[in-house]
Amino acid sequence: MARQRDLMISWRLNLVFVSILLAICIFGCKNEKSVSIPRQQAFPRMELQYDTTYQCVYSPFNIQVNENAKLNTENLETENSGFSLRYDKYSATLYCSFAKNLPKDSLNAMLQRRYARIALDLGEASADTYRFNNIENNCSAVIVYSEQNCATPVHFVATDSCRNVVSGVVVMDRIFNYDSIAPAINYLNKDVAHLINNLKFKN
Repeated sequence: MARQRDLMISWRLNLVFVSILLAICIFGCKNEKSVSIPRQQAFPRMELQYDTTYQCVYSPFNIQVNENAKLNTENLETENSGFSLRYDKYSATLYCSFAKNLPKDSLNAMLQRRYARIALDLGEASADTYRFNNIENNCSAVIVYSEQNCATPVHFVATDSCRNVVSGVVVMDRIFNYDSIAPAINYLNKDVAHLINNLKFKN
């Protein structure tokens, strides 16, 4: 008799324990929040499809640009001389301007404006500065290159320190994630470096 009573108590305790577990599972599932896993963000892929073949677009300074990009020379011979070079496959445009035969004061003022413009374009983005000095071509230049997410990743200013200035900027159509377009920007930077290395100012 005592044995049957013990078995009955044990069975009831097991039933209570199982009931408690079921209740925890049911209410726990109801209170659990459904959290969706965010998809990895996809960034545009830039194909490097411009061959490095160059043409001279302004012989007085021997300005050479990639002949496979779209050249616009509408303002090449105007008072504010310059041109644009469109890279459709990179979603970018290179804008280049130059001034000739400036008085010394005007030259210094223009250089200061160009450097101020670079600082304004970059904002808080960090950048690396590369300096070029070509004594044979009477040219000194600065290229400012940013590896952060910004719309103007490449700037340059070149001068003979006497009368002439050539400057430019690469402008992206929008601010891309840098990692996704780094190869394209590196190639644009190489085109700018080629332009700078081949500039020639007369003594």
